[in-house]
Amino acid sequence: MGTRLPMALEATLALALAFEGLSGVNPGITAFPGDQDGSVYRLLDHGQRIRQRAGAFSLLANGGTPMTEAIWFGAAALLRCREPRKVLMVMTDGQPDDMVSTLALRDRSRVVPRSDRAGRFHEALFV
Repeated sequence: MGTRLPMALEATLALALAFEGLSGVNPGITAFPGDQDGSVYRLLDHGQRIRQRAGAFSLLANGGTPMTEAIWFGAAALLRCREPRKVLMVMTDGQPDDMVSTLALRDRSRVVPRSDRAGRFHEALFV
């Protein structure tokens, strides 16, 4: 139990460090290590510098993956961001605790082509 979590955390940290240097990118990171109560933990708030929070990326897994709860939490955090393009990525070390609700959430989400002020098209995922 929990042997893949360090690798998932390292990959997430590396990806966030790469994103930090990009204009218009405002990463936020939440972990969901599978506590009995389905808790999620904010490792990096949108707007925080990653190097200031690198120590937060040392969690222990507790045997669960509350994926549905984590996706809802992440989507709510994205709605509060001012950036016009919002992307939610899920990096995990395991299967969702409740595959049915996770797949239902995915199916209820939609990818919509949108254009920015310059007329460039991109896709946005809506939950």
